[in-house]
Amino acid sequence: MTSLNLQEARHFAARIAARADIREVRLLESNFKLNRMPVNDHLVYKLEKDPQVEYSEGDGFFVITSRYSLLIAEVEHESANVPNQTEEGEEDVIAMVDFKLAGLFELNMREDDDAPRIDELMAYAWSMGNFALHPYAREYISNVTSRLGLPPLTINVLQLDYDPDKG
Repeated sequence: MTSLNLQEARHFAARIAARADIREVRLLESNFKLNRMPVNDHLVYKLEKDPQVEYSEGDGFFVITSRYSLLIAEVEHESANVPNQTEEGEEDVIAMVDFKLAGLFELNMREDDDAPRIDELMAYAWSMGNFALHPYAREYISNVTSRLGLPPLTINVLQLDYDPDKG
């Protein structure tokens, strides 16, 4: 969400949030790879997401799809928790998990409501849509990493940037 500040995004997302209900979540794509087994249990990760919106004017629904990319790396010491320095291709990257989730949202617009605008829907996708899909992403990551035989990996709860000076 680079073209809007947080306050504008909240304003745009609020109208959609008041009219949208999540109906279904599906896994659309998945690809994962274990490069090697870890030597120790000191793992760090980097999770990136990219939500997008699919909507046709007049529809009573919209779809938020989000592509997730997870890199899992091994570090020598537990205190070296530096997931932002984990980059694909480094020797310490032991696993990669890429997947795409889709959430179907029903729109319950009132007769006198204006049609949703794409900027409102994108603001909703980056805020409430991310919050709605994140638990599904966390569960999927937990399941896949367990099946890969990795130590338990708990993905943090979703946090949005917040500047108390801007509200």
